[in-house]
Amino acid sequence: MRVSSPGPTARLALCLTLLGAACGGGDEPAEGVIVCDSATDCPASWVCRSADGRCWRGDDAAPGEGDACFVGQCAEGSLCVMAFTGEAAVCRRICETRSDCPGGLSSCFIRVGDRFLCSVDCDPLALPPAASGCGAGSLCAVRHAGVEVAEPIIDCIAQIEPVAASGAPCDGTAQCGAGHVCAGGVCRRRCVIGDGSACGPAETCDLLSPREHDDSVEFGACLP
Repeated sequence: MRVSSPGPTARLALCLTLLGAACGGGDEPAEGVIVCDSATDCPASWVCRSADGRCWRGDDAAPGEGDACFVGQCAEGSLCVMAFTGEAAVCRRICETRSDCPGGLSSCFIRVGDRFLCSVDCDPLALPPAASGCGAGSLCAVRHAGVEVAEPIIDCIAQIEPVAASGAPCDGTAQCGAGHVCAGGVCRRRCVIGDGSACGPAETCDLLSPREHDDSVEFGACLP
């Protein structure tokens, strides 16, 4: 049997007593502190988010998929997770098959514990100022299969500053700008094998090593 929650005044007093600064300043506790069953358990104008059963300000929109987050902040059906070492936690949709993931380039191959999560639906060919689908400080690229990823996937990865210009030396794709890949130690324009339209007149779209591909697309680099 669930014990009924104390009223807002009692909850606030308990929060301030036990958690101090974690409750926030002024007359209101911090978001995500009060456990709730419905909005009546929360301060006026706040909402009880079913994703985590805690109170949040009603005017705060949940971060979108691929956006930076903290636990409990993502929309229902998504988790705030740091799926890759050294990268910020972002909202990712829980999935069982690829059809559960939004967009044509999103995949259900990111493994966290006993769950699978969607990659971010982004465009690895997009050049600025066109939007790639990734937020500031991140780059749309191909993750290779490994511990966290069951198959190669297109996803937003953390970008390394300073960003290398096209044609500049690199140690990995994370050092290159949007729409580029590190090939042979140089940031090159990314392209689709069989379609060299992204490459210059004196370039060809050649295979990468290791190869980068999605279910239906194989990516390459524009090489002289």
